[in-house]
Amino acid sequence: MAELIAAGEVKNVTDLCYQTLALADIDSGRYAALIQKNVQRIFSLQRPDGQWSYKFEADQPEVEFQTVMFYGR
Repeated sequence: MAELIAAGEVKNVTDLCYQTLALADIDSGRYAALIQKNVQRIFSLQRPDGQWSYKFEADQPEVEFQTVMFYGR
């Protein structure tokens, strides 16, 4: 199952987050490189106000269910 998750197509920010969480739960050591890559991508997509859009494109509107503010980042 882990290999399917790791190789699965990530279509949006929600998919990216769920893939990252699943791989961290399944075997964070084995998938450390992909987890780190995903985390970097997630942070790169965060907007200055702490929000993300559902889709990867910068011109997409934010969605409240993917909103968080990280302090001390």
